[in-house]
Amino acid sequence: MGTRSNVPLRGEPEGRINPQTGRLVRHGPFRRYLASHWQGNQPLARAFWLNTIALGVFLLLIEAGALAWFWWKPPAWALVMTLLAVYIPLRLLIALWQLVGTVRSAMLQDNRWSLPANLGLAVIALALLGQMASYGMEAPSLSDEVPWPTKLYVQQVTALDDEGTVQAAGTFEPRFVQRVEDMLSDPAHPRHRLALTASQGYLASAVALRDFLRRRPDIVVDVPTRCGGICLIPFMAANQRNVAPHATLIFEPLARHDDTLGLLQHDTRRVQDDFRQRLTQLGASPYFLDDTLGHANHSGYVPDATVLFDNGSITGVVTQDALFNGAQWRYEQFLHPLRGTSMEPLAQSMDLIRTHYPQIFHTWLQDVLAARYKATANQRSAIYGHETMKAIESAAREASRTVPDATLERLALQRRDELVRILAASSRRQCGEYLAGYSVELGVHDMDYFLEDINRSKDLIADGAPLAGAGHYDPILDRDALDQARLPAFASVSRGVGQSPYDTACPREIRLLDALTSTPSTEHAMALRAMAVGKDDTGRMAFLLNP
Repeated sequence: MGTRSNVPLRGEPEGRINPQTGRLVRHGPFRRYLASHWQGNQPLARAFWLNTIALGVFLLLIEAGALAWFWWKPPAWALVMTLLAVYIPLRLLIALWQLVGTVRSAMLQDNRWSLPANLGLAVIALALLGQMASYGMEAPSLSDEVPWPTKLYVQQVTALDDEGTVQAAGTFEPRFVQRVEDMLSDPAHPRHRLALTASQGYLASAVALRDFLRRRPDIVVDVPTRCGGICLIPFMAANQRNVAPHATLIFEPLARHDDTLGLLQHDTRRVQDDFRQRLTQLGASPYFLDDTLGHANHSGYVPDATVLFDNGSITGVVTQDALFNGAQWRYEQFLHPLRGTSMEPLAQSMDLIRTHYPQIFHTWLQDVLAARYKATANQRSAIYGHETMKAIESAAREASRTVPDATLERLALQRRDELVRILAASSRRQCGEYLAGYSVELGVHDMDYFLEDINRSKDLIADGAPLAGAGHYDPILDRDALDQARLPAFASVSRGVGQSPYDTACPREIRLLDALTSTPSTEHAMALRAMAVGKDDTGRMAFLLNP
């Protein structure tokens, strides 16, 4: 970094004159070194690289080690404040000595490195001020006496004693883990369930929670929202591992989570080997291991619940009121988004189909599972909707063969009232197209009409369980009864020249339903049964469109 120039430097003080004796009292070598740097009498290379950079790095390492130790063994609040009150002024004093001495050395020497050195010193000074400010801000989080919610890094660990659950959300560090263990080990309040949400923190702390869960196989671990990276180390250690329907497990290479404290406590490679062994023990396939821990996994791998079940990573999917195993979640994953919404009748219908018509349900499940890997979400959604409606209508047709006559009459009246409302709010053409199964905009009540159709199908499936109803379908006699009933109904609504079949479809069906429900009889019940069984997969009366 250069040599000393020909500019004469001030003499380095050898000591001071004792006023009583008049003799020179020589300073020690350390004090003379400090004075020579302060006055700028040292070479610029030594002042910058040794006294400023090297000493600064050395102090920074000491600070990092002290902070790591404080996180591991939190001291009392008074001790934290005392140490900071002493160290921050001392560190600023050392920085002043470093910067002033280096600037003076650059000014006294005609050196081409003077300007870069001064610029570097300005950057160092700003960084140092920021570092000292951060220490002051972190002071509350370094003590074990500060109330938990007021810490800089908020860790939420709460107990739900009525459920026997500990909810833990935050960053893995010693106090977080210790608090979780204390709550789960409290003999006065037995708790056997841990709801864990975390992703970052110290590797050693995650390993500590893993070892605790291995000692407590009775504890069930749930992930309500997110568990990623080192959070999976304790999660996989539990015997029962559940996730919420929309929770995510993010597999990342553990090397991402190297940290000062973690490396001092555990070897990262050894922890990762143990994690791999645990996944293999649970039933993970080689492909799953490669996706989760392989070199190709740089940005994180997020498998869905089906993949997690297939590889033994989870034992259940937990909702507010149910726990599903792998076999149950294969179908519930498609129905759960419908529950608790206006689409609840769809899910309820599929539940009935699973009980009463397992073959229809199995066909539906195979079709929607095959669509899980379609190219786009819109394609998958369209297939799910189509296959679900097809299954419901197929089951409704089967149920119509055995449903009691009273149910058929009640549902026919509901259907008739719906068509009257649609015809009053739209055109004949629109009503006819709707009846034929086409997608037609029917205004603000469009969804209401759809749900009415689903509810009628659900009632048919519920009341027409195999061998449970009083009715019996005869394909010949029932269809003959329907033909006899529809002739006068159709004749009363003629089709004009140039009219489409859709223009007369709704009025004709309304007249037919009026006739079949006005005076109950055996023939009318047989006709209603033929109408219900004769629907196509869209749930509409296709034969009404015939001339």
